[in-house]
Amino acid sequence: MTQFQRENALKSILPGGENHDYYKLKLDKITSFTESLVGSNGALVPIIFRPFHEFDGDWFWWGQSFCTIEEYVQLWQLTVTYLKNTLSVNNMLFAFSPDNRFFSESEYLARYSRDDFVAIMGMDNYGNFNNQGQAGVERANQKLKIVSDLTEERVKIASLTETRYFVTLIENGAIPGFFTNNLFEALTHNDVKIGFTMFWYNYQDKYCTPVPGLPSANDFMEFVSKPKVILADDLPEMYRLPPNS
Repeated sequence: MTQFQRENALKSILPGGENHDYYKLKLDKITSFTESLVGSNGALVPIIFRPFHEFDGDWFWWGQSFCTIEEYVQLWQLTVTYLKNTLSVNNMLFAFSPDNRFFSESEYLARYSRDDFVAIMGMDNYGNFNNQGQAGVERANQKLKIVSDLTEERVKIASLTETRYFVTLIENGAIPGFFTNNLFEALTHNDVKIGFTMFWYNYQDKYCTPVPGLPSANDFMEFVSKPKVILADDLPEMYRLPPNS
């Protein structure tokens, strides 16, 4: 994108903008996809939709340098309202997800919409885990504590929506104890309560999540065996209320 496009893309899809109708067509397309997600019982599959993430950086056209707080919030509310009220999407949880550039609740909430427009509050964090040692672990934990406390107060789901440490065979070796020590401490210390964590994907020449035989595979298996860690395929039945509830 050109600098002009970056500075005007978000503004152009707001009501009255030249690309507003085009943006609604994109939301129509998203709706068609979500309506196709049907489980074996015939019910719609719930999904997480995380639009306009890492907005506190400048690498996306919705970043903080390219729109005001008011414009960002307006776009968020427009998106949620159009999907839920106009298109009747009801199998989507909306996730609010800045990068890790905040250090306080007020910074985290600077571009937050109202509670009724958000179901999940998270953050993406690569930097604090990128070979930053114990200091990085503590910074990550402090930020997750902010997210965890806010979600408990507002009755939302807390999450570490993207994270990873890339391991390559040549440039970046595995960090000893990265999963069992660094990540686990960041996710659990100071009574942090995180609902889910998502790792970035693996490439042909580098990985975030090890497969059997790779240097950090044992570390990862020890991490997932901890009592506070549950993999997606081990989750209990979440959509059926227990008896007498």
